[in-house]
Amino acid sequence: MYEGRAGTADGSPVNQAIQTSSAQESREIIRYRSGAKVPVIVHTAPVYNNDGEVELVLEVSAGTQDVDQLRDELLSTQQRYQLLFDAVPCYVAGLDRNLLLRPATGWFVEEFGNKTGVAFRERILH
Repeated sequence: MYEGRAGTADGSPVNQAIQTSSAQESREIIRYRSGAKVPVIVHTAPVYNNDGEVELVLEVSAGTQDVDQLRDELLSTQQRYQLLFDAVPCYVAGLDRNLLLRPATGWFVEEFGNKTGVAFRERILH
C-alpha cells in the first residue's frame, strides 16, 4: 500500500507505533491498484490491553491535498476576520485564558499602544 520504506514490514507506520509504543505521524505515499500515487499524512496510535501490551494499532490517513486545501481555507478565513476586526470603529482587545491581552483593533493600538501580552489587571491606559 505504501511506497518506499513504509511499504516494508519493518518500516510501516503501524510497526513504528508498535516498536516505539507511542503515537506516530508520518508523511507517506499510497500506491493504489490503478497505479495512482497519493501523498498522505498517516497517524498511528497503539491501543493497549489490560496487561499494558500493544494489542491493536489505530491508523488514520488523510490526503495531503485535502489537508493543504483546508489549511488554505483556514488562512483565507482568518485573513477575512482580521480585516473585519481591524475595521471595527471602536476600542476592542481580546484576552487569552491567562487574562493577557491579545489581538486589539487599530483604534485600541493607536490610543493605548500595542499591549499584546500585558496582563489585563495591569494598568494599560498609561
